[in-house]
Amino acid sequence: TSAAHLHGVLTVAADSGLAMELADAEQWLPRHATHVAMLMDLFEVRRNYGRAMRQSQALLRAAEEIHAHTSSRGLGAAICEMALEVTSARGAALVRYGSGQAKSVVQHSTDNVGVQPGFEVERDSLVAAAVEAGTPVLLEQASGVARGELFGDGDRFGGAGAVAVVPIGRRDAATGCLVIASAPETTITEDEVRNVGVLGAIASAALEIAWQIDEVSHRAETDPLTGL
Repeated sequence: TSAAHLHGVLTVAADSGLAMELADAEQWLPRHATHVAMLMDLFEVRRNYGRAMRQSQALLRAAEEIHAHTSSRGLGAAICEMALEVTSARGAALVRYGSGQAKSVVQHSTDNVGVQPGFEVERDSLVAAAVEAGTPVLLEQASGVARGELFGDGDRFGGAGAVAVVPIGRRDAATGCLVIASAPETTITEDEVRNVGVLGAIASAALEIAWQIDEVSHRAETDPLTGL
């Protein structure tokens, strides 16, 4: 045990008995365990520092690369991949939120989130509720999320350790969100949720422009009377 947290349990055993008296072992073993815990703390600090540096570099690359994409499809794919780079998540999805009567749709998704691009997000889903509230939601125990609860009826989400929903856009008028999910044996930290929030802030302007272009193109190619 260290000042930070409990790392585990240290045991010592020998077939022919201990090489020291029991009283000496009772004094030595706790001191040795404390030293081991301190080393493990240092390793964890180094590991976290390296992870933070990699994630910071990924955010810098995102700021440089996002505006190089001219299509909403390419932009959505890039944003989801970047979300995985700045977190330990194994899956990500980008949702375009439709206010009023407009549909909310998954624009892009990677594996392990249980939905495909084009999936319509239901109004009573966890994703829609997070976007409506305009605040990130982190579920550290995603095993309790049933299929159809995260995105809506028909999603195949499951088997994740944790899931986070991070709105994109202004708090009073979010235009979408990023959903990230971790592997079953891992979790998502609040720092990682903040990283996704930064990524969303970087990408929001480019996304809004790309989505507006899609709408204009759709109206130009669609007959208003027949819908063809």
